[in-house]
Amino acid sequence: MAERIYLNFIWHMHQPFYWNAEENLFDFPWVRTHTTKDYCFMAKILKQFPAVKMTFNFSPSLIRQFTLYLEGKEDKVMQLAKKKAQDLTPEEKKSVLERFFLAPSVKQTENWPRFLELKNKAGEGVATFDTQDFLDLQIIYQLLWFDPLTIEENRRLKQLVVQGKNFEEQDKEVLWEATKQSFRTVEPLYRELMEKEQIEIATSPFYHPILPLLIDSKVGAQSNPGLTLPEENFSYPEDAVAQIRRALDFTREFWGKAALGMWPSEGAVSEEALSIMVDQSLSWSASGEEVLYRSLAKEIQRDGEGLIQSPEILYSPYAFSGKTGKIGLFFRDRFLSDLIGFEYQYWDSKEAAQDLIEKIRKIKLSLPDEGQFVVTIILDGENAWEYYPNNGLYFLTELYQTIAESPDLVPITPSQLNEQISSFPELSQVVPGSWIFGLLDTWIGHPQKNQAWNSLARVRKEWEKEKERVASVSPGVVEQIWDLLYQAEGSDWFWWLGEDNPSSEKLAFQNHFSYLVQEVWKKMGKKEEIKVF
Repeated sequence: MAERIYLNFIWHMHQPFYWNAEENLFDFPWVRTHTTKDYCFMAKILKQFPAVKMTFNFSPSLIRQFTLYLEGKEDKVMQLAKKKAQDLTPEEKKSVLERFFLAPSVKQTENWPRFLELKNKAGEGVATFDTQDFLDLQIIYQLLWFDPLTIEENRRLKQLVVQGKNFEEQDKEVLWEATKQSFRTVEPLYRELMEKEQIEIATSPFYHPILPLLIDSKVGAQSNPGLTLPEENFSYPEDAVAQIRRALDFTREFWGKAALGMWPSEGAVSEEALSIMVDQSLSWSASGEEVLYRSLAKEIQRDGEGLIQSPEILYSPYAFSGKTGKIGLFFRDRFLSDLIGFEYQYWDSKEAAQDLIEKIRKIKLSLPDEGQFVVTIILDGENAWEYYPNNGLYFLTELYQTIAESPDLVPITPSQLNEQISSFPELSQVVPGSWIFGLLDTWIGHPQKNQAWNSLARVRKEWEKEKERVASVSPGVVEQIWDLLYQAEGSDWFWWLGEDNPSSEKLAFQNHFSYLVQEVWKKMGKKEEIKVF
């Protein structure tokens, strides 16, 4: 039995790059809504427990959008909400009813009878809504996306929440000032925690691409033999290098400190991807447990409680050697991470936190006396909380407080762990895969996903031929094309193609990917149109 166990919590903060340069606004509001509801919130809770150390992995595509909002850029929902309700056109009214009921969970809306009333009324059509109905919906839909700590701190915001309906146009000023304040707060809040060494800031490849597929899309069939691959092979390892290098440069500039670790997009790794990380001086990375077990040619076995058998396999940190050095590897416990992400939302918050602690202690009891072990829990830091009571405040507070009071549970960041343990056992091979069942199928293999890869490969190949000509004619366009290409390589567009991840916004994501590919094509000076789908 181990006397103590390290806890390695990594909260991944990411949103796709929603910016639409052609329209000069964001296609989706989710960076804004998660900023007002989650990004500041997560840091504020942790700050109350100085002994609890954790890692926050910010994708540069998210941070870049923070900066655009701070410059005054807006999203489509924001524009619709800002317009006076009495001045909304018939088309805008239709858009409000289409967009302002998206995404809020039952937990978010259960204490908003006016919102539920309007949602039911919307089914009867635009004509049933009067100006007050539209005004109330414009304001309530934004209020739903503020976290409980921000509401408690902001007297005027709290007054609107208590009022709940019958708003006036000037009430919107409170929303937008509170929104600006949230964006202004993110960087200094996390920087403070970083300087106190309570948190480590890590990063992901800039626009969140699946690195193994950028290096060579054929690796999808290596991950899953028999997978149907795109007709056009995509193989640009230099793009993988650029996505990592740009991420590290951007992160250093934004935070004032270099990132030492990287959660690769969707935990997707391969030996080639890890070797690039080594070359870029990263000291640690992470992936899903399935990648570890497939690399070791072992089966994952769990007992009736979901706890792993032979726990020393999963809870050991590892190392992988590239040509220029080594990189530390941590592997995500799927069961524990998914309990937080998908299951504990249905529990009493205190009981859920205590159940997680109890399971970690059982893991500790099952480990050998010798050795130092770490339980790695990795999940999105923003997407689960709207399904919890009070945005997860009760659950996270109970969890952090219990950890802080438990000497046998040692919260630590990966870089701190690298300093604590002199050497990690080495993996001789790493099978390509991701945190989704150890495979890459979520982003390649389906006819629609393959069609997207074919289009991207065609444009990328054409750019390879045309870049010198474009540079000689329009040098200022070259960096724009690279940036658009890297955006199009992002994982999120491929995630939503096909039937495996249902969403009411699937077509909008498909259209955004098409826009990126077509913009590259146009900026190269091509006269004929390119068909993406």
